[in-house]
Amino acid sequence: DLAGNPVSAGTRMPDAVAFTPVGSAILSADEGEMDFTGGRGWSSWSVNGVFLWDDNGTLEATAVTRSHYPESRSEAKGIEVEGIATDTFGGADFGFVLSERSSFMAVYDITDPSDPHLIRLLPTGISPEGIATIPSRNLVVTSDEVSGTLTLFEGVSEAFVGSPEQPVLSSASVDVPWAAISGLDMDENGVLFGIPDNALPTEVYRISLDGPQASVTIETGVTLGGEQARYDGEGIAKDTSIIAPGDLDQNGWWIASEGDASTSSNLLVQVD
Repeated sequence: DLAGNPVSAGTRMPDAVAFTPVGSAILSADEGEMDFTGGRGWSSWSVNGVFLWDDNGTLEATAVTRSHYPESRSEAKGIEVEGIATDTFGGADFGFVLSERSSFMAVYDITDPSDPHLIRLLPTGISPEGIATIPSRNLVVTSDEVSGTLTLFEGVSEAFVGSPEQPVLSSASVDVPWAAISGLDMDENGVLFGIPDNALPTEVYRISLDGPQASVTIETGVTLGGEQARYDGEGIAKDTSIIAPGDLDQNGWWIASEGDASTSSNLLVQVD
């Protein structure tokens, strides 16, 4: 550590702790500060210090499927759970877990602190660190360090679902990472195709709409000379040009790649 003392690998090094509302357990936000420390998630403990549960990487995996995983932080604490709080709303006990690097709040049912259940992820301002619960007003508030904002959430009695106008997007697993959709195109069957900017390697996403839900899969990776390409994709359009390769039913897309007038060029990229 900073004092020159050895730190055991796997040490959680919590950044925040909170008692459950009835005081039967302690929750810890396992940020970690040194190499090979931190759980990249959170844990629960008895008041006597006996380990009860940790998320075993599931929170970080969920962040990947919801496009909230900071890939650039993979070598440095990942989603970095920084804050945690608990309280009772509507007669049920909840845990509120903040991810500083992924800018979300995860809500858990902690009725049984040895077996919490994830309710949902809620986006916050950028880099939430502080949290306050106000059950008398049915509110939870986060303080967001980088954006310099407060984010207020109001509790609702029913389970949230999206709508056809604002569907909830997710992929099936960590094997289908996606983020930063910066361009969209739609085919004649109502299937959307998206492209990320330079936050991730360039791939064409397929977004299948199903009422209030939308599933994201990888339609195709984009390669250049047999190697994974990394453009700054800001637009995508189906290729119906006279120079489209192959069968018109199997043709690809044009991708607009944004340049920065310094290290990358403005490009139109034809993808089969």
